[in-house]
Amino acid sequence: MSEVLCDTDILSALAKAESLKILNSAFPSCQFVISESVVDELKRAEEVGFEFPSRIFKFCKTTTMTEEELQKYSQTNYQGLSKTDTKNIIIAKERRLSLLTNDNLLYKKAGEEGVTAFDLKQILTAVIESETLDTAEIKKVLNKIERKDNTQIQNKEDIFKKQS
Repeated sequence: MSEVLCDTDILSALAKAESLKILNSAFPSCQFVISESVVDELKRAEEVGFEFPSRIFKFCKTTTMTEEELQKYSQTNYQGLSKTDTKNIIIAKERRLSLLTNDNLLYKKAGEEGVTAFDLKQILTAVIESETLDTAEIKKVLNKIERKDNTQIQNKEDIFKKQS
């Protein structure tokens, strides 16, 4: 079973909306993994009373950086990226994993480093195009994300445009 590495932000948004399973529709037969750094971020959220991290811990497997990855991390400084984001790029690059994120800077840097990255809009578009879920279901998910994550998804109408 292939693995897909996930960043905190995309998982948090989907977990708050109780919609993590949508990732199974976009990436069938894949195991979703999170780095120990993502686990640490989620544990901090859990400690202040949020319930969504427990959903993520049940949904994802935790992965640990190898010695080689740790060495590369100690030699890497991606300007403007957090330690967690830097570790995620290194793990994804070294293991040739796709990376799921809603962080624009991480998404861009991942691409520059040759890592295939997907954001929420791309994932939802793929689910619609595969006809795994219909438009009405995706709209419900988007509304829940915006409400529960207290965010506004930019250009969300693009998700529903037919790709030619």
